[in-house]
Amino acid sequence: MREECIAQWNQEVNDWIAYVEQRKAELEKEDISDSILGKKVRLHRQIRALYQVKNGIVMNPELIFDCIDPKRIAVSNDKEVKVYYSELDTKKRTSHIRLEGNQKDAVKKFANMDNLLVIQGPPGTGKTSVIVEICAQILMNEPESRVLVCSETHVAVNNLFHILNEMFDNFEGIRILDKEIDEEGYRKKFLKETFIEKYWKKMRDKKVSEKIIHYLEENWTNNEKQFNEMLFYSSRFVGITCSGIGGMDFAYEHSFDYVIVDEDSKISFPELLMPMCWAKKFILVGDPKQLPPSFSEEERENMDSLLERIDGKNAFIDRIYNQIPECAFSMLNIQHRMSYEIADIVNKFFYNGLLKNGNNVQSIKGSLRWADYDTNSKWLIPEEGSITQKHFSVYNLDEVGIVHKIILQEYERYTQILRGRNLKKLVRIEVITPYTGQKRKLSKYLFNQDDIKQTKEIFKLGIHTIDQIQGRDSEIVIFSIARNIGNSRFIANDRRLNVAFSRAKERLWIVGQRKYTDNISVIIDGEEKKILNEVAETAIVQKFIV
Repeated sequence: MREECIAQWNQEVNDWIAYVEQRKAELEKEDISDSILGKKVRLHRQIRALYQVKNGIVMNPELIFDCIDPKRIAVSNDKEVKVYYSELDTKKRTSHIRLEGNQKDAVKKFANMDNLLVIQGPPGTGKTSVIVEICAQILMNEPESRVLVCSETHVAVNNLFHILNEMFDNFEGIRILDKEIDEEGYRKKFLKETFIEKYWKKMRDKKVSEKIIHYLEENWTNNEKQFNEMLFYSSRFVGITCSGIGGMDFAYEHSFDYVIVDEDSKISFPELLMPMCWAKKFILVGDPKQLPPSFSEEERENMDSLLERIDGKNAFIDRIYNQIPECAFSMLNIQHRMSYEIADIVNKFFYNGLLKNGNNVQSIKGSLRWADYDTNSKWLIPEEGSITQKHFSVYNLDEVGIVHKIILQEYERYTQILRGRNLKKLVRIEVITPYTGQKRKLSKYLFNQDDIKQTKEIFKLGIHTIDQIQGRDSEIVIFSIARNIGNSRFIANDRRLNVAFSRAKERLWIVGQRKYTDNISVIIDGEEKKILNEVAETAIVQKFIV
């Protein structure tokens, strides 16, 4: 059995090496541009990580063997743990979820782990709270340990840093290569610019010569890569993307005692190897029942046999979750996000009834709604400017109009609910769709409507594809299916539907023509299910005129 696991691992590594080498050769034929250079850098980092692991250049070889054959793991420790998350002096803290259910189990398994721990966090089950508690355990009990927290994007890492900063007055961390928008201002304290300002202030307080300070400033400004590496190698608590880690030269003496990877299912195999190389202990947090890594059309065209094995899933992550023994695995089982009505369909179709509702959620009548409509239009139209029929994205202007009406309808409802009250923060309303073409049509139309602009006094409106929205939530979600004819494979993906259904807290609208959606079959665990039809039968259906 172990030989079979090793053969499977080697096959995956070699498949990825062949694919990345092929992509690099293809890009060499392209005209040089910033986009092409960025893709080349990413591929260079991937190929380096693949060869590094293949040649055993890693901090903890036993960790690699655990990933190759998870069934070999046998944890013998049985330490009790003190939970810090709800007990520290957190007067400033805005997050009030207390650890409960399997969250405590996950923390205990962290305290007893050897090399690898896997935590499954279905939607709304508080995986960030668990990661915070794990970090608190390290900060309180292991003051010399170094921690690396990473994900596909910076959003989850930013939130973690924000909560830890509220918990600990003296929390210090470094965010590296972070270029995303920071609407809440959470990250300023942790950016390298803030670190530099504090450093110069300390030097001036110690009366260091201005000439020396000026010399150092010039050198640091002109050598950003070296400065990032210095922070990465020396800081106790580091946040970065997996791809960002690939830009750091591996050094045994600067390894991390703990590496925590969030949203693991969305990270490709070679990009997961990048943080794994640095880890003494490796903690994977995510949910294999949500979206796998996304690939562009040109990437998919080059994948050949590799695509057959990973299409619609993440082969490595799926294998880990399927084979990991109970002693090194914990599934969070209490959801704190969705109303009962929304949670019930998510639980029924995607989690086999294993999720429970937390005390902070409730039943909200009418929280699940379906917007049906009749139309003679067949919405399978190439976007303007599409070069070929092969590369186009579906859009549906009938559904754009219906989404417009729903937003105004929700605005009227919230106006009545909030009458006479002080609005402490805006209500988030998120419009999601499977297709980039529909996203562009929705954005172009809605953001230019005067009546939609007026809703800004109550609503904070976002428009995204489903693949962009994983890891976020919103009070109201409007899901525009868009297609009403033709192949339903992209819509009928159980993981994509899971993400679409599980973003909403209070109200989920699904916009789709039932003549089409009622016949869509979704395959779950090898069985065909008419999920959209069952959801529509459960929901309050409102018929719209187009």
